[in-house]
Amino acid sequence: MSTNKNLKITKRRLMKIGVVVPISGFGSWWLFLRSDPDPLDNLPEEIDSAEFDWGEIPTREIDENTPPSEKPIINFDSEENEVYVEGVLTYGSSTCNAITVEKLNFENEKNTLHISVGWVEEGNKTGLFTGSCTDDLDHKPYSVTLGLESTLPNIVEAVENHFDPTEDDDTRVVTNRIEYSE
Repeated sequence: MSTNKNLKITKRRLMKIGVVVPISGFGSWWLFLRSDPDPLDNLPEEIDSAEFDWGEIPTREIDENTPPSEKPIINFDSEENEVYVEGVLTYGSSTCNAITVEKLNFENEKNTLHISVGWVEEGNKTGLFTGSCTDDLDHKPYSVTLGLESTLPNIVEAVENHFDPTEDDDTRVVTNRIEYSE
């Protein structure tokens, strides 16, 4: 009977593996973190609250087989001092991509609120690698509710950055700009 001492697992080898693997994994943990800050984590001072949802939204029914063609919808609630933006966004992979708010800012001089919605690789968003991705286009509804500090903005501009492999930079931009009138 022959044994190979290199294949033998001992307590000493298990302890080495238990120490070396976490240390080497810790050294590269930063590779999986998001490189871009989430604009909903650092709201402009004019915005009190923000709520974002995507996927299955009960107020929005979509045809799963037809890509979106409408501009994002913008609504105002003067009693609650809220702005609502909703739409349907196309993204590159149903298994590895997620819809996200890319930018959110408020221009005081023009009293204008800008919001941009797009897609991101979910591994970058969650900080975890998700493995292999499907190569399909998917589209899902999203909604953003913004509560403002004092008054509603004069203008709201909503930009959607859809994944589109036929475009030079793989992005098709759809914009809606609406003025608020009391």
